[in-house]
Amino acid sequence: MSKDAILRIKEAEAEAERIRADAAEAAKEKVRRAEADGKLLCAKTEADAIKVNREKIALAEEKIGKAMDEKREAAEKNALSAISAAELNMRDAVKLIVGEVMDQCQY
Repeated sequence: MSKDAILRIKEAEAEAERIRADAAEAAKEKVRRAEADGKLLCAKTEADAIKVNREKIALAEEKIGKAMDEKREAAEKNALSAISAAELNMRDAVKLIVGEVMDQCQY
C-alpha cells in the first residue's frame, strides 16, 4: 500500500472514531433528557393523582355528611315521636294508677 492510502485510512479511522464518540455523547444526552422528562412526567402524574384523590375524598366526605345529617334528622323525629307517645302513655298510666288507688281507698 502506498503511504497516501495508509494516511487516508488513518484519517478515515480517526474520523470514524470522532463520529463514534459524538454519537455516544449524543446518545448519553438523549438518555439524560429522557430520564429528566420521565421524572417530570412522574411528578406531574403523581400530583394529578393526588389532586383527583383529594377531590374524590372531599366529595365522599360531603356525601357522608349529608347522609349523616339526614339520618340524624330522621332519628330526632323518631325520638320526638317516641317521647310524645311515651308521654301520652304515661298520662294514661298515671290516670289508671290513680283510679286504682282511689277505687281501693273507697272500699
